[in-house]
Amino acid sequence: MLELVSRDPAIEVQSVHRSAGFKLTQLGQFPNRVFAPDHVDYFHSLSSAARQRFLDWSRSTNYAGIDPDESQKLFSLIYEDSIAGRKRLQTHAYSLISAIEHSAEGYRIELTDTFSQRTQVLEVDAVVLGTGYQQYLIPPLLSGLQPWLKADLDGGLLIDRDYRVAMQGECNVNIWVNGLSERSHGISDSQSFSLMALRAERIANALERAVEPAAEPLLAQWK
Repeated sequence: MLELVSRDPAIEVQSVHRSAGFKLTQLGQFPNRVFAPDHVDYFHSLSSAARQRFLDWSRSTNYAGIDPDESQKLFSLIYEDSIAGRKRLQTHAYSLISAIEHSAEGYRIELTDTFSQRTQVLEVDAVVLGTGYQQYLIPPLLSGLQPWLKADLDGGLLIDRDYRVAMQGECNVNIWVNGLSERSHGISDSQSFSLMALRAERIANALERAVEPAAEPLLAQWK
C-alpha cells in the first residue's frame, strides 16, 4: 500500500478488509516457537488433518500480517490525510466483495458489510487481490511426473522427513524438494529462512546416503 501511494500523489487506494483492517504478524516469543527445529519433527509426526489445523493456527506468525512499523506508517498516512483533506488510502472494514463487473472506466465493485448488511459501490481502475501465499498440491514444475508421484490423503506430495518425494510405479529416481514442504514440515520450513541451513544439511546428508559409492574417487566430496 505504501509503495502504491508513494508512486504518484494522485493515486487513491481502496483497501477492503473482512476484519477491522490490517492485522499484525504474531511476534510473541511463545507463538514463535514454531520456528524452532524441534517443531519440524513434531509437525511432521502429525496426521494430515492435525497438520492443517496447526497451519491454520500458525500462519499468523509468518506472512498473514504486517509488522508494527508498517502498521504505524499506514495508520499515520490515513490520519494525516484526514487532516489534510486527502484520501490516498481508504480502508473498508468488515466488508465482503458481493459483486464485481466491468465498467466504462474500469471496475464497479459492490461491498457488503458483514454485520449490518449495508452495501456500497466503489468505482476503481484496477483490482489487486491480496490473497496471500498458497502452495500447489502438485507444483507445476513436477506436474509432468504426476503419474509417478505418490500422493498423500489430500492429493498433495508425500514428502518424508528428509524432504524426499515419495515415488510409485516403475520410477527408480530420487527427488528432494526445498521450499515446497510447508504442508509436510510446517510453516518454518517453507517461506521462512529460519531453518534454511538445517534444511540444507538434512538434504545433503540424505543425498550422500542415497548415492552409491563411486568406483573412482570423486573430484569433490563433502563431509
